[in-house]
Amino acid sequence: MAPCNMTWIKYPSHDFLNPSISIEDVIASQSIISRALHCYVAFFIPAGLIAGLLILAIFFRHYSRHKTSEKLAILMLDLVITDIAIVLFSFTTISRPNYLEATNLSCGLLSFVFNIFYFNSQFLQTLMLFLLLLQGNEHRASLVTGASPLLWVSLPLALAFLGSLVAVALLGTAACLHEKTYCQTDPLNAWPEYDIVKFSFGFAIPSFFNVVFLVLILVKLVKAEALSKENVPSPTVMLCIGFTTLACRLFYNVMLLHRTALKLQRLNGSPREELIMNAAELVLFSESSVTLLFVLFLHKPYKDAAWSSIQYLRQKCRRNETANSSGASPAAIEIEDVNVSRRSHTIPAT
Repeated sequence: MAPCNMTWIKYPSHDFLNPSISIEDVIASQSIISRALHCYVAFFIPAGLIAGLLILAIFFRHYSRHKTSEKLAILMLDLVITDIAIVLFSFTTISRPNYLEATNLSCGLLSFVFNIFYFNSQFLQTLMLFLLLLQGNEHRASLVTGASPLLWVSLPLALAFLGSLVAVALLGTAACLHEKTYCQTDPLNAWPEYDIVKFSFGFAIPSFFNVVFLVLILVKLVKAEALSKENVPSPTVMLCIGFTTLACRLFYNVMLLHRTALKLQRLNGSPREELIMNAAELVLFSESSVTLLFVLFLHKPYKDAAWSSIQYLRQKCRRNETANSSGASPAAIEIEDVNVSRRSHTIPAT
């Protein structure tokens, strides 16, 4: 391919010379994008970041006490950190309906780092579903779970790094690194091969295995083959995460392939197609926030710890209100709070 052969492509909202695009359509599209972004920033970003920080606090508090954790719990922690990073990358959409302006070099670096987390999240879920599927058979599980947690964390991360390296090599901007461009995590001016590799390596192949594992887990649940260990991710958590990821990323990847088809036809698309692509990107980022909420409220160790903390805060507030109304001494209040803390702050194993 000739270098920089995608310089002709433009966002429909910036294709001012195209007579088929009306300014009214552009304004209406940008208005909807702006409102959707406001909803995402107001609800999903705070919820995802707060849930992620609470999970990290609970995990490291338990680890500092017991110095041990299950392999699946380590993988769950890796997934949480990955989803927090993806939520942070969603701040690149803050300027919508406008786009970030950066050099091709900076945009390529942004895409490379984001894709590491994107691929890692997908591969981690595949590995966790596979390990969860083996929990019902101790003999088979022992054959694959004997390795150290570091190996299980490193395997999807290495594959993610390799996939991201292949993808960034197909951006097609190596000959014009210092030219300005409008930037997204998946750049518009990337070669079609980039989009195809992103779809295949980051969605189609791992999603195929995820669906197979999810179906097999559902079959096990129907047969009432309960998983024995309480501190591994429950089937409910993984089913919710798996199906949410599949739905959100399917929408985004379908739109990514549609954008690729437009590139192959040398078309810029319409404002409506640009609107749907932006909506799909927000849905993709929302998936990470929803995953963090599922882990916090459905995974038993984190759910119990969060509920205990809420109960402790409620009891402490009630004690303070009672003390203020009855005039109890501060020493008595402090002793009672210590007793409540001992009863309420028992953190279950992760």
